[in-house]
Amino acid sequence: MLTIPAQIPVVHPGLAATAAIAGLIPVLIHLINKRRHRRVRWAAMRFLFAARKENARRVWLEQWLLLLLRVALVLLFGFALARPYLASRAGFLTQSTRTHQVLLLDNSLSMQAESAGTSRFEKALEHATAWLDGIPRSDAVSVITLARPATALIDFAAYDRRLVRESLAGIELTQRATDVEGAVQLARDILKESPVLPQNRAVYVVSDFSKGAWGIQDAPEDVATTADTKAGRNAGDIQQSSPAIGGDSQAIVAIRQLAASLEEPAQNLRLTRIGGSNAGNVAITALRCDQPVLGSRFPARIDVTVENYAESAARDLVVQLRRDGEVVRRVPVESVPPGASSTVSASILLSEPRTHLVEARLVGLGKDALALDDARYLSLEVRDTLPLLLVDGASRASIIRGTAGYLATALSPSLLLADSDLSAGATRIGARRNDGAGDAVFMAPRVIGPLELADEVLRDYEVIGLCDVRALPEETWAALARFVEQGGGLFISAGPQVDVEHYNEFAGPAGRGLIEAQLVRAVDRTSEPTSLSPDLLEHPVVLPFAGYASSGLFTAQFERYLGVASEMLPRHVVMAFRNGDPAMIVSRKGQGRVLTFLSTVNMNWNNLPAKGDFVSLMVSAFSYLSPLRGGERSVEVGDPLKERLTPAQSSLELAIRPPDGRAIPARLHQSDSGLALTFADTETAGAYQAQIGDASVQFAVNTSSAESDIREVVGATFMALLEGRATFSEDARIEPARTARAGELSFAMMLLVLVMLPLEMWAAYYFGSRRAA
Repeated sequence: MLTIPAQIPVVHPGLAATAAIAGLIPVLIHLINKRRHRRVRWAAMRFLFAARKENARRVWLEQWLLLLLRVALVLLFGFALARPYLASRAGFLTQSTRTHQVLLLDNSLSMQAESAGTSRFEKALEHATAWLDGIPRSDAVSVITLARPATALIDFAAYDRRLVRESLAGIELTQRATDVEGAVQLARDILKESPVLPQNRAVYVVSDFSKGAWGIQDAPEDVATTADTKAGRNAGDIQQSSPAIGGDSQAIVAIRQLAASLEEPAQNLRLTRIGGSNAGNVAITALRCDQPVLGSRFPARIDVTVENYAESAARDLVVQLRRDGEVVRRVPVESVPPGASSTVSASILLSEPRTHLVEARLVGLGKDALALDDARYLSLEVRDTLPLLLVDGASRASIIRGTAGYLATALSPSLLLADSDLSAGATRIGARRNDGAGDAVFMAPRVIGPLELADEVLRDYEVIGLCDVRALPEETWAALARFVEQGGGLFISAGPQVDVEHYNEFAGPAGRGLIEAQLVRAVDRTSEPTSLSPDLLEHPVVLPFAGYASSGLFTAQFERYLGVASEMLPRHVVMAFRNGDPAMIVSRKGQGRVLTFLSTVNMNWNNLPAKGDFVSLMVSAFSYLSPLRGGERSVEVGDPLKERLTPAQSSLELAIRPPDGRAIPARLHQSDSGLALTFADTETAGAYQAQIGDASVQFAVNTSSAESDIREVVGATFMALLEGRATFSEDARIEPARTARAGELSFAMMLLVLVMLPLEMWAAYYFGSRRAA
């Protein structure tokens, strides 16, 4: 901070620097005036010089006195505008200065936890009102709420107490997550524009400081690592502020930044915890379906995670599963120890091809501090068929001789191809059987030749497979790249016909970027065949094979495969051979994915198609490549609902039905992918239904699972994380900050200017008249 002499800080350093420069102006004027007269030697002047020597010293003193007065006037006026201040009041020299108090009040989901019939939020509001009555009426107040997104109800220095009281009374308790980072940024922006002195600014954070919302653990052993944490969570299981393992949470980092922006944060940053709920909480924190695609008349496996945040074990719990509001399963939960979790699984049948809403609800709970997280919702899209397009590099090939026949049969194993000519007689492999049984065939591959690909409408398919295709026109590669960028999947398998240089030029990193690596010619292992490695199977495509080293997938013999020119990153290698060479690699482009299998999907270079695991591997690969549908329909409270519409759908009547059953008109929104239905008012958790004409789409809105951990943070732990740069209060009272209430010197400086200005005018007149006389 720039200071004026004597190390006095100023509010506006730029003005202080300008004042220092402006103080040189009278000196420059004096020097200019001395240089503008031309010296001319004149004999008679020696008599005048002799007379002047008697008054030279007096004139010199008068000139310097006037110059100092003028410099002092400019400096004092400039520094008065820069607002210098002292750390404490200094009697009549300083001006009486107000303080600016910024209140951050938590109104997130965890504040709904009740104790003795009173919620944490009600206590916080009561004590915030008492705090407002206790601070001086001359102090300015700003109010910010912490529920995501953080909102500044009063984003300026408000001195009107009635306005502040009305703002506090109007704060509503929400089901949203805690947005500490957003609230801190708003507070810093408000204080940056504050009219009061930096030392007279104080921030109060009133919250329950729950472990989940603030991402805090008392000790590393408190952090439970479960299998579902390693595997990740899908869109139906949103957790925003989980505890940071091996580092500080974003909330702690934000509070540290706030402390760094305050003068004397140990006094001016006050953290008050509102607690008192000791009933504990048991919640459903995850509801997911790990199947990448769901087909009608196929069972869906549902996993439900129950976590116990109480001090005693949770027993005799039952998870009730509902499908579109109808109870379909009741799954008992084993005893869950304190601080632990338990995951139960069940299969339910989703028969109709449309969106379904799955609900998991805890029953059998006793006293629970937070009831809203006892249920969780998941929107699932079920499809009738999965249309696939396979391009066979061998023209009019049969099942045995072709390059795509084994793959087509693996993807649709319930059908036997009656016609051996794939390109002619099996162009659409069975959407349904014709034997009257009515069984649906989920994956429906269509097999064509390379020359037919240019005439296909690619958006009619979910995944496209290139099976030993020698080369494609540049326009076709461009169309495939656009298909992948828009969310489609592309499967590429090698073979003896593949032109490696052509693929590198048009599909490799130097081309369209569909293949992650530069390919090289085939590696010949005829004399010593290799096999796939059962190690490091972490990618979703091969994860089901982990732990089964003796399965047929790892006993298949490979005589040839394409090599890669450089070492690849582990995240791009789906699986490898036992010698370490990649066997299948993955790349992402836009919203889609590309899998490249570096060997054949027939018996040319390996005998993998003769193994039973070939079916499972190919189904897993094409399911992974299939565009994710419906994942964006499971959101968190406060997030908007969005549904992409076709041009025909955009002209239909659009409405949203929240859990209360009301019909609310929805808005149309123009996005990069076209028109979309949008709805922003997701204030409560539950099932939302979008009505698009006569059709309906189910949305799931959940509370943040981080808010379920309502256990209170130990004050010593919190202060250790903040390195003591705040005051943490364990009780419910909000202690006013002991601000130094620094005093400004501007008033005293302006008084001196007013006194010195007539003095300078009188001195200039008096000295000038004497010299004239």
